[in-house]
Amino acid sequence: MNTDSREYDILGEAAWVARDVEGLTCEIGVREGGGSQVIMDITRRSGHPKIHIAIDPFGNIEYEHWESRKERIDYTNKMKNNMLKNLYTYCSQTGVECLFFPLEDTEFFKRYADGVPIYDQYKRIENRYALVFFDGPHTTELVRTEFDFFKDKVPLGGTVVFDDIDQYPHMEMLDSYVRSAGFEPIRKGSCKISYKKVE
Repeated sequence: MNTDSREYDILGEAAWVARDVEGLTCEIGVREGGGSQVIMDITRRSGHPKIHIAIDPFGNIEYEHWESRKERIDYTNKMKNNMLKNLYTYCSQTGVECLFFPLEDTEFFKRYADGVPIYDQYKRIENRYALVFFDGPHTTELVRTEFDFFKDKVPLGGTVVFDDIDQYPHMEMLDSYVRSAGFEPIRKGSCKISYKKVE
């Protein structure tokens, strides 16, 4: 699996912190799958594997990737197919479960606000997230919308990680908002910041 970002140690640490927390793990903005693999690998090695949700529309569509700027970033369906081959090869080799949703974040929110159906010996609806990695659109408004969807679905001890905080005003516009929702920072790097839910 390609590593397609920086500071994966911050993401891995957040996965380790949330290892005992009940719920799914999730990455919004999968790209080549490196972040998803880090999350799944850490939880698997901790002895607490979790079902992972990967959300990304691909299709090379135009979207607001950066603050007030729409563009296409070459996230083609060919990239998606290569990512799926690598991701599910990893799942097949390790026994970790991953569900891929080829949807924009807002489409996922509309369809799965009441939880994701999980089929494993029996059917259940899961609406808790031990870890969420925000690596999709990077505008203040869209990242806040994503956080608002998940903030009450993260149990105590669960973690959230924001990527590319050097590309939008996270610290100025969102840090205090995340803290006010009951999360405290774990670690901040140059491009990622992680938080743990404490209240």
